Amino acid sequence: MLAEVRGFLRDRPPDGVMRLLGLWQGLTRLRPEPHSPLARLKALVLRLSENWQSYCLHQHDPQVPTTNNRTE
Repeated sequence: MLAEVRGFLRDRPPDGVMRLLGLWQGLTRLRPEPHSPLARLKALVLRLSENWQSYCLHQHDPQVPTTNNRTE
């Protein structure tokens, strides 16, 4: 599961929102204990899916740089 999330962040596919929500739903069915690593992963996946458009903005707007490094 971690490798899958890492792949989403690396590749940033257009359907990443739906795929992340699918992962989140799978984690929701498991009902992890609060503050457990699995619950933290669930929160991370939800946060990534909520902000996915901002992570992929550089793919849609050529004026947005792919990195946040001002020295490039």
